[in-house]
Amino acid sequence: MNQPGADKSLHRVLALRPGDGMAAFMLGMAAIDQRQTTAAMTWLQKAGASNDPDAAEAWYHLALLQRERNENSAAVRSLEHFLKEAKPDNVYRGDALNLKGQWGGR
Repeated sequence: MNQPGADKSLHRVLALRPGDGMAAFMLGMAAIDQRQTTAAMTWLQKAGASNDPDAAEAWYHLALLQRERNENSAAVRSLEHFLKEAKPDNVYRGDALNLKGQWGGR
């Protein structure tokens, strides 16, 4: 997502539609690419909170960032949100189940 102007366009989308989960998700992923972890977490939390089923994957990526920061309980909660909200065929579902078990989630 390192396309010039993409971030600016996504910010415009959010100005028009503040609850747009996919725009927030894409900004979060762009921030990860740019190694801006704090910004990424903020955008991914907004994407997850949007309840947009297409943006549910934000919870998975947020969990990985939380785990990197040793925020283990928060990481497990984010995985639980992901597993509850993501589509059954989401490519990360199996990994999320494994990680949740490894990280102490039930």
